[in-house]
Amino acid sequence: MNKITLKYLKILITQIILLLVLVSCDIDTNPDDISFNTQNSLSVIIISSDISIGSNKIKFAILNIEGNPIINQETKFKGFISPLEDPKSKNPISFKWEPWPNAGGVYQSIIDLNSSGYWKITVLYEEDKNLTGEAIIQVNETPQTPGVGKIPPKIHTKTISKELSLDSITSDIKPKSELYKSDFYNVLGTKPIVINFSTPSFCKSGSCSPIIENIKKLSEEFQENIEFIHVEIYDNLKEIKSSGNINLGKISQPVKIWRLPSEPWTFLIDSSGKIVSKHEGYVEYENLRKIVSNLK
Repeated sequence: MNKITLKYLKILITQIILLLVLVSCDIDTNPDDISFNTQNSLSVIIISSDISIGSNKIKFAILNIEGNPIINQETKFKGFISPLEDPKSKNPISFKWEPWPNAGGVYQSIIDLNSSGYWKITVLYEEDKNLTGEAIIQVNETPQTPGVGKIPPKIHTKTISKELSLDSITSDIKPKSELYKSDFYNVLGTKPIVINFSTPSFCKSGSCSPIIENIKKLSEEFQENIEFIHVEIYDNLKEIKSSGNINLGKISQPVKIWRLPSEPWTFLIDSSGKIVSKHEGYVEYENLRKIVSNLK
């Protein structure tokens, strides 16, 4: 058993505890994602669940010693990233604060990664006695989800019909019917598409409903030229609603095919059928509008 494996095992217990903290803070987490905290002071919690070689927008929360989120303090942080096997080969990273509607917000950093394996993110908080925190991320050779610049798998998405009512295909309490009029399979490659995968009423992070509201608002402005589609995470909404038990939820086939490890996800696809950008979690309205307005 090498040193990296030993370290992996030691920090696993710490990460499980931190997952419980995140759930209480309404921050979405993926138990299968191996992002770990070597907590001595700060807790650095990786939220992004699909990290691969190339450019990545990595989102994370930073908690102080008491376990409370440190909010909107990006100018007071210094950050570095290095291969776990070679901690001396570290490069600086910058932070940007991204407010979320229900969880305060997260930090994000655009990081270029040139090899797969385990990498370490180190955070220094200059405001409070130079406290530090670390997190370990796993970098894959290729993305798990459909990649930017690629044509995604063709999937059938549920649409309103005589057999399917609106409330049977979305958990949104105020759904916009236009988001359920077109099957993704039929429109891919014919016009630009904004497709969102989320479960507004059962979202673990609390960010699904807010981003759906942003998408509904954008669809009113751009619906003549762009197709907006919402895909529910669960396939058996009627059963979930009647029982009140989300544990009975069955993941929908489109979510499985696109291998989405969390929710919400939003993909922007151009008229040729290629993914222009993809976003895990919440995206502010103005930021999303800027990207949508350039979609062709």
